[in-house]
Amino acid sequence: MWYDEKLSQVLGSIIRNRLGVWGQHGSGKTFLLKGLRRRLERSFYIHIHSFRMPLGELYWSILSSNWDQATRLDEKSWSTFLRYISADEVPVSLAVKPNYLVDTQAINRDILLSTLTLLEEFRIKALLLDQLDPTELDDSVKYVLRELPKEGIIIVATSTSTDVFKELGYPVVPMRDPEHEREDALQQFIEVWNDLSYSDAQKLVEMSRGNLFNAQLLKEQHAESLQQIVAMEKEKNPKLFSALAHLCAGDLWFSPLSKRIVEEIILESEYSLLDSPLIIEEEPQYRFLSPEVKDTVWQMSGLDKNHVHVWWAKELSKLNMPTYWTRIAHLFANGKEKRSEAFALLMASRKEYSYPQAAFILEKALELFPELNGAKRKLANIYYSQGKYKEALSILEQIKSPTLFDQAYKVRLYVLLGMDEEARKLGDFLLNHIENVSSFYWPGMLSDLAPYIIDTINEPRKMYDYYVRLASSHVRVPILHWGAFLNAVGVSLEYSLKYEDAVELYQESIKVLQGTPRLEIFARPVINEVAIKTILSGTKTILESKESLENLIPTLSSVGQQGFWQTLLTSLQEFMSRGTLQKYIRELEETTRVLLSSTYRHSGYMTLAEHYISVLDFNLAEWFLILASKNATLEVEELNTKILWTYLRLLEGREVEKGDIASLLSRCMEHVDEGIDTAALVSVLLMVHWNPIPTQLLGQLPSTPLGESLKMLAISPDNCSNAFRYMLRLWRRWERLSMSNLGIVIFKSVCENTDKTMLKTMADWILQEVRALDYPQLTSFWQKTYQSIAAVSQWSSLLSWHLNLQEITNVQQLAGALSYIFQSYFGHDYFAKIESGTLNLEVGDHRIAKRSQNFIEKGSVIHIRVWYSTLNDPLAPQVLDLLSYSLEELNTKLFGMQDSLTGLFNRTYGNQRLTEEWELYLRGGPQFSILFLDLDGFKQVNDSFGHEMGDKVLMEFSKLLRSSLRATDVAIRWGGDEFLVILPDTDEEEAATISRRLSNQISSCITSLGKPVTASIGASSVSEVNSVEQLVDLADQRTYLAKTRKKNHIMEQ
Repeated sequence: MWYDEKLSQVLGSIIRNRLGVWGQHGSGKTFLLKGLRRRLERSFYIHIHSFRMPLGELYWSILSSNWDQATRLDEKSWSTFLRYISADEVPVSLAVKPNYLVDTQAINRDILLSTLTLLEEFRIKALLLDQLDPTELDDSVKYVLRELPKEGIIIVATSTSTDVFKELGYPVVPMRDPEHEREDALQQFIEVWNDLSYSDAQKLVEMSRGNLFNAQLLKEQHAESLQQIVAMEKEKNPKLFSALAHLCAGDLWFSPLSKRIVEEIILESEYSLLDSPLIIEEEPQYRFLSPEVKDTVWQMSGLDKNHVHVWWAKELSKLNMPTYWTRIAHLFANGKEKRSEAFALLMASRKEYSYPQAAFILEKALELFPELNGAKRKLANIYYSQGKYKEALSILEQIKSPTLFDQAYKVRLYVLLGMDEEARKLGDFLLNHIENVSSFYWPGMLSDLAPYIIDTINEPRKMYDYYVRLASSHVRVPILHWGAFLNAVGVSLEYSLKYEDAVELYQESIKVLQGTPRLEIFARPVINEVAIKTILSGTKTILESKESLENLIPTLSSVGQQGFWQTLLTSLQEFMSRGTLQKYIRELEETTRVLLSSTYRHSGYMTLAEHYISVLDFNLAEWFLILASKNATLEVEELNTKILWTYLRLLEGREVEKGDIASLLSRCMEHVDEGIDTAALVSVLLMVHWNPIPTQLLGQLPSTPLGESLKMLAISPDNCSNAFRYMLRLWRRWERLSMSNLGIVIFKSVCENTDKTMLKTMADWILQEVRALDYPQLTSFWQKTYQSIAAVSQWSSLLSWHLNLQEITNVQQLAGALSYIFQSYFGHDYFAKIESGTLNLEVGDHRIAKRSQNFIEKGSVIHIRVWYSTLNDPLAPQVLDLLSYSLEELNTKLFGMQDSLTGLFNRTYGNQRLTEEWELYLRGGPQFSILFLDLDGFKQVNDSFGHEMGDKVLMEFSKLLRSSLRATDVAIRWGGDEFLVILPDTDEEEAATISRRLSNQISSCITSLGKPVTASIGASSVSEVNSVEQLVDLADQRTYLAKTRKKNHIMEQ
């Protein structure tokens, strides 16, 4: 049969899990996809041509298939979905709001991650996308369809245009063979209507133009042509025909909203459009039977196209729906009504999150209708956000009848432009007459008058007085105005040195503004740099309370100013090591990149370039340096950009001419005290072995750990060891990225006679630290660096013992190694005790413990105590920290706490570690969670393939488990095919995220069996139980429930 053969052809043509099926309207593409749905495992059919927008239709179709399952999705995914689906349509309770971002790349990344989350939660393995035509292929859809992983997700799409598949890079199969289209259509028709003779089928193909929908109508009406049927419909019901003709101004498809409008206004609810045989319903929308029918209806209607366009524009305007304003603008433009088009463009700009695009729309609106004051105010805001204060003031001065808000806004601009006389004249006038104005207008006016009140006339107390009056009056004001006003009051309190009160106002401001459209926030100054500096750095601020910080950080993603986010990015680097904050910081880091990339300011781009150079993401670093170059207005900015360019080239291993370095250095020395990035410049000079480095330049290095270390290296290359020691001494509080930056400079600038063991130790230490930051390029660099020098390293450095513990095979060797280490740092007069659940070792002279007052205690799992008379090296405390961590691994090998088959910790160690984590938690330490994993169907593996294969699978699974976890997590073979994972410093939510990621990685890894071995997982956290035993029992019970309900499943709280 023709359709069966076509299905087989399509299935055989899927290349790398992608395929496009091309064919004209009515060629049977939908019928084919629905046939594929029965052939492909876990497939999902979606009619993508929708007025919800393509992504909206994708999300809605999947979510609405099971709302109970949809409730399990994370908040970040929901905030992405709500960009495309109205929250009013969603029948489940949601506390999240749409996530509006500025940068297209960041939007696309969020969309991709959220789509993957959705497909994973609903276990969809194949997407069947119907009617993916060029109008549906916007940037976001294109990005998602290109970037969805080709392993595990099949996509088959249909379209009437081959260009769609060319853009996506999909292989294409025609629905009908172009060279034999008529013959294919004949076979289709005969197969669909088996009562047709060959000659009747030929005639029907000709009359219907090969369209199955047309053919069906012609057969039902016993007509000779489509024109005949349309003419009959017009004569039969002229009012219904007029309604159909009004719909011809749009696409072949139309929404329920369009249907309701024409039924209520033109048909006066007497008829339904579905009373006409020319319209069919395709959930969740409607369509003309075919393009041929639609064109014929329009030709016979005799309506004026301009009139119809304006009619639709006016009707849609009455709905006051932001998503329709761009469409309304086009309709007015087609109807040749300039004033209305200008107003529609102003409305359309409200949902445009790109500054240049929004400015372009508004400028076009003002060209059409120069008196549109709303467009002028909006455009002034955008100019302000880009630092174009003169342009913003010029636009405001074109408003013939300015409001009080306009006047206050002018005062702000006068202050920023240094026009003190104009600022005083207008500012005094507004303050003298503010009592005559309704208090409804006060917050909006005062937030703009704040720079004048605080800076120009130096009366910050006045702002707080206004706040007291407004707060006690309980007047209702616009949210944006109130949030901006609270922030301005916070600034005034900070000027008055009332830091705690300022922080309280800043926090309240952020809460008020949460969820406000980002463009409105960007375009006006509502959050300032002073606020975030106070919050992060001030005394007795919220950083001293982790709970307060965790409550604050999620709210910050709703607001943003260039200085605010730039400071935030810089301030939060040092907190990357704190596991409980890491997930927030990574989200903030992404948001920062998004926000700063939209501000078109040199400092913002340089901050981002420096960050991405630090993490060795050269593509992004180069992109932001290009933007910084374009936006450099001062010579110092230009020079700093060139310094970073040179630094980037050296990191990439490219040659830089010494003449270029000399020229750059000469120019920089002329401005060395005017803001030159001396740390970056000295780093460049060290990497090219420049000698000598000017003393004046070294004197300008910042007094930071990085600056001091660079100065050591610049004075003498032999100071590598001292710089590293200095870094190691500060490692607990020094930013890890700065540590990595210094390490890179050291490696690029070392001499041939530099101690290779010290370099190996440093590379290994930095590698362990940067792994926690989860930057692939950075981790890869340090892995390669460590491997490149490991071969030449010797057991000679006092700091390299922790790299060679695997050489120790018994307690005697361990005692000898420890004696050597302790003597190096404490001399001969010391006594040390090393204790754990299985290790009890004493080294040195026990009499020292009785008479010495000097004592150091380190470690938790491996407890080290040292009494000593003199300290030979100030690094001793840090060395004991390292020793404690390193001995944990050795302890398992020496004392039977390692599983001999898998190499994981065994149950003995697991019980000990659980007890230690629990006791630490009871003393006020961090929460921790566990995962219990039980392999699915492992007994059948042993029964079918033998125990040797079973052992091999266990070893492969253990290796995968260990590599999939974080460095701080502990993997334990609990017994047989059961495993337990301890997740330190991890709450329930993080544990759930880790378990889902782990489950996906396990189920996608092919074992020696030729297929994955899956596991059922149960998670529990200390916040749910009262003892270690209850913790393990709860995880075990959840694993059992997961296995009984469905294998390869996860059970959480």
